[in-house]
Amino acid sequence: MFMNPLYTLDGKKHWRSCIVTTEFESMSRYVRKFVDSCVTCKITKPHSGKVQAELYPIPKIAIPWHTVHIDATGKLSGKSGNKEYVFVMIDAFTKYVLLFHTKKIDTRSSIKAVKDSVALFGAPVRIIADQGRCFASKEFRDFCDSKNIHLHLIATGSCRANGQVERIMSVLISMLTAVESDKDRSWQDSLGDLQLVRLNCTVKQ
Repeated sequence: MFMNPLYTLDGKKHWRSCIVTTEFESMSRYVRKFVDSCVTCKITKPHSGKVQAELYPIPKIAIPWHTVHIDATGKLSGKSGNKEYVFVMIDAFTKYVLLFHTKKIDTRSSIKAVKDSVALFGAPVRIIADQGRCFASKEFRDFCDSKNIHLHLIATGSCRANGQVERIMSVLISMLTAVESDKDRSWQDSLGDLQLVRLNCTVKQ
């Protein structure tokens, strides 16, 4: 009685049209399932909804300290009870990690972290960061321009574009938590040891 029109009408409209003549238990669910399994509809129906954009991977340069990823941890507390943070920088080629302790996440602190790294290895060609205020501010951009550093800010919500530093962040948090279990040392005091022994003395692929 109603099987033929199911190939052309969606389940909801068809159910309304045939309820006058016939009805059975879970009818709407059955009609919807029948229409969803229609091979002709699946082949001919155009795609709808959001289309995934094409990805543009950042080219990897085989030069140490050419490209540097930077990010800041969330609020960290310890034995002192104060909310403090860590700026994390990693070289995209050698995977060398630098950690900088700070009590605030602002433009001045981010500039200081980059200045300290420049004092060690010189200015990188490119810095990759997220859209955080401390990195997207005019002052930070001006500082990068003064050092001839190209600042590349990743798109909002695309954490994988800064995945190298995100990976280190997840490992760092677990390490700092383990250090806090020691009654004699705080994570602030152990930051240098973690940078040298745990993060930079392991073989990386």
